Amino acid sequence: RIANDVNIGHRFSAVWVVDALIVYPAIEWIENVLTTERLVNEIGESSKRIGAIVSSIKNYSHMDRSHEKQASDLEEGIRNTVTLLNHKVKAKQIEVDYDFDDDLIQPKIIVGEINQVWTNIIDNAIDALDKNGKIRIVGRNSKDRACIRIIDNGPGIPEANLTRIFEPFFTTKEIGKGSGLGLDISYRIVKQHFGNIKVLSDKEGTTFEITLPKS
Repeated sequence: RIANDVNIGHRFSAVWVVDALIVYPAIEWIENVLTTERLVNEIGESSKRIGAIVSSIKNYSHMDRSHEKQASDLEEGIRNTVTLLNHKVKAKQIEVDYDFDDDLIQPKIIVGEINQVWTNIIDNAIDALDKNGKIRIVGRNSKDRACIRIIDNGPGIPEANLTRIFEPFFTTKEIGKGSGLGLDISYRIVKQHFGNIKVLSDKEGTTFEITLPKS
């Protein structure tokens, strides 16, 4: 009986070895297939993201159009701007919400210049926010003008600084982190487009309001 048990043990061992020779390569093959599929999916997603960024850069910089004023989609310009700032948005896990009128007026603007306004204001809002902050961007028609409000729920701008934020070289940022020219440039661009820019701020957040005439 002992001999029989030994023989049975040898047969089980042999079967186990054969199974291992078949199963392990199969598992390795499946793992390689899954890894390859995951890499292909990641490459596909990365390609889509790169394509979206390139498209946003092209639209943002207005590379294929003239620099004369023309009727333009403000929502598109703002969304392209946020796409280009997305690395900062993600780093702070900031929530960005949009609320635009479907028939928002398309004012005649120099797109590259107005996009610079969105960049300066949204970038400042991101810097002012803590992690998990919120930015809400609203577009409304106001008679013959388009009105854009960029609202953040940050700590607000001190009252003593509110009257100075559009002054050239005025900044509350640390040395090396701000030139103090962003809002001054934005103010000048909006005025050159016969628009208005103003800011409201308290401890619950800050709102920049930009209005641009239809023509």
